[in-house]
Amino acid sequence: MKPIRLLLVILCFNSISCEDSDELNLFEIRNENVVFVDDDRSVFGQGDYLWFNINVPTMQTDAFFERGVDIYKMTRADATFFGFSLFEADGDSSTPLRFGADEIIIETGDLHVTGFEESANTKLLGVANFSSGTYKMRVGIPLESNGQFFLANSETGVGGQGMSFNPKNGSDAQITLSTKIRNSDSEGRYHITVN
Repeated sequence: MKPIRLLLVILCFNSISCEDSDELNLFEIRNENVVFVDDDRSVFGQGDYLWFNINVPTMQTDAFFERGVDIYKMTRADATFFGFSLFEADGDSSTPLRFGADEIIIETGDLHVTGFEESANTKLLGVANFSSGTYKMRVGIPLESNGQFFLANSETGVGGQGMSFNPKNGSDAQITLSTKIRNSDSEGRYHITVN
């Protein structure tokens, strides 16, 4: 009788075991070079534009299994997003700057200026559209006053964020690209000075 019970227990566990992650199509990519300021520039003159970029090649490497991932082939996602704000640094405090959509130059991709009530027009959502093997966005942000500023996640003011690629082809692939602005500090803030 014991062999039958043992066989039943084994069959039961086999039927509820976790699937291999290849079959689940879960991918975690880490790349801190895909969101950046032109030439990693950190000093500007008043009236200059800060050129902010998203440039995600469709071929990436999965962080856990070190295998190649073709984001576009797996998802057919036509865009990805990165939320950020430009903050004025004042000692230990910071204030997000407000922008009108007509103030920002959009060269490639798209940009949405959002926020509610007290944060109205302070949150920038960069949209990198897929073209020729890369998700791209390039926008120019006007720097109209002198001081110390930083770019960071629009929700928290610190840290990186995950960029997602929503499947358009019925795929169940779930791809998250963890990133932050290239050459940002340990808190994920990219500091600039405007003279």
